[in-house]
Amino acid sequence: MKIACEVIQDILPLYEDEVCSEQTKEMVEEHLRECASCRGVSEKDKQWTFSVPEQQVDTEREEQAVVKSFRKIRNRWRMSVLATVLALVVVFLGYMGVNQCRGEGICYTNLDEILVGWRYVHALSKGEYEKAASYIDFASDYDRITKLLQQSVEDFQPSVKEVQIGEEVWYELGHEVEERLGPPEEGDGLAFWGSAIFNDYIPVLIPEECWQEIQAMLPEELMETGHGSYLVNHQMLGELEYWQLETRWGVYMVEENLYDTLQRATEEDYIFILSLIPEAMYQDLKGELELQAQEDYDSLHAYYGEVASMSKEAYVEQAKERYIAGLEQEAEKGVTMEGRLFESAYVNGDGWTIGYGAKVKKPDDEVIMHIYTSVKNGKVRSVHTATPSDRKKWLNDYIEAVMH
Repeated sequence: MKIACEVIQDILPLYEDEVCSEQTKEMVEEHLRECASCRGVSEKDKQWTFSVPEQQVDTEREEQAVVKSFRKIRNRWRMSVLATVLALVVVFLGYMGVNQCRGEGICYTNLDEILVGWRYVHALSKGEYEKAASYIDFASDYDRITKLLQQSVEDFQPSVKEVQIGEEVWYELGHEVEERLGPPEEGDGLAFWGSAIFNDYIPVLIPEECWQEIQAMLPEELMETGHGSYLVNHQMLGELEYWQLETRWGVYMVEENLYDTLQRATEEDYIFILSLIPEAMYQDLKGELELQAQEDYDSLHAYYGEVASMSKEAYVEQAKERYIAGLEQEAEKGVTMEGRLFESAYVNGDGWTIGYGAKVKKPDDEVIMHIYTSVKNGKVRSVHTATPSDRKKWLNDYIEAVMH
């Protein structure tokens, strides 16, 4: 039976996709063998159907899938980095907050001060002395000096306060004793001296009779007699040694380090070393305070006398020139400084003291030094250093130049 071409062409797609029955397939093939027109249509359909190979389509899909995966990985990586950065920021802000409460370390209110101090030390290490001088507040030095020049001789004497300890009268020089031990309670001298023993860093004399009474009251493991050749003239409190000091005003027990200091001094110097002295000693030595005050007054006016007649602008200009000249003189000797690492920061009054590490060198020697800058209102108010106690003269000269 002859099948119309239109019918064959309608079912050609099914034949091409091999989804027709076996009987239909045989019928189409028989027609195509005899009909050139339908064969042409069939070959055209095949060419159009397979113009884009199936393998190429799969490859493009795989590439799209890989790109999409990489995008997801990239986005996740970005989110991870962002989360890590935010976490570090939160931790650092928390760390700064703790330091703010403690009044030390890097915190919110001292970032400018740390930067100013770093720039100052950096300029010193680079030999840029004029730039270093620009960070120093010479104007505040002028204010401080002119204020000192207005003081009287009496202002150079320490504050003296009469205190009753037990039945005896003592004199407190300064405020260290009351600040650390509190005022002595009326009629209870032993309690006060007991506190003084356990605060051995306070330079005071402890009456021997009070020491013996306190020793008898305390457990043996807290206070025991010394040993060896020191059996007669010293006692021990735990790891603290107290020695017997004989003076013309009486016998006292003294902490070991203070004892060594007093042994190297004259009795007239006791009034400058001790924070609390008995009445008899004060009456004998108070004239020494007056003499020292007069010496300090005269020395100040001899050193700074010309400042009184200078304007602030003139003083600042002169101070800068002297500062730069001093450092340049040290540089000519071959003395230089290296390093400017931040080390510490702590509140000092109404400003901050910032510490930096440095190495001071000359051709045949070098010393590790710590520089502390007191910074306020964007300016270095003062500079001090910490160095080995046995430092040499060349280092002393350099430090004197740096500390202006």
